[in-house]
Amino acid sequence: MMRTVRIALLLAAFTVSAFFAGCGGAGKSANSAADKENGPSPGANEPVELTVYSAGGTDRNEFEQNYGSFIRKKFPHITLNYINPREGEGFSFTNLILAGVNVDLYYESIGTFFMSLQTNKSQFDLTDLIKKHGVDLNRFEPTLIEALKQNGNGQIWGLPVTTNSMSLYYT
Repeated sequence: MMRTVRIALLLAAFTVSAFFAGCGGAGKSANSAADKENGPSPGANEPVELTVYSAGGTDRNEFEQNYGSFIRKKFPHITLNYINPREGEGFSFTNLILAGVNVDLYYESIGTFFMSLQTNKSQFDLTDLIKKHGVDLNRFEPTLIEALKQNGNGQIWGLPVTTNSMSLYYT
């Protein structure tokens, strides 16, 4: 279980760093300093299967294009099982929990993220893992990290992957 949580955290950090790299960022993993210092993890290349649940129903092809292909390229020993709830009632988060499906990465907009996790008692505080693996929270938009902490009662249950800004232009 702990190994799965660690891999999930590393994948979340990788996904975020891949997004920032595409936007002109440094392109380095958010935890690369910790990786260099600690060296490779024991069993780091053992086959691992991770289940990714997209609560918002991101299309399978869109997920593959934006995340899946990059994750497999960086971590070829990882097999991704992508679940989209729009593929049928049996794929709802509640039904997956009742069926005993272990969801490793939960992908959802911040607007419904906190309600869904609490309703299903699925929240997990990542704070200790963030510290342990040297994830630099300063690489994220500070207001997003603050919103995560406030809504999680001081805990961090997830990390932002993307953010959108709305603008209104007057001409």
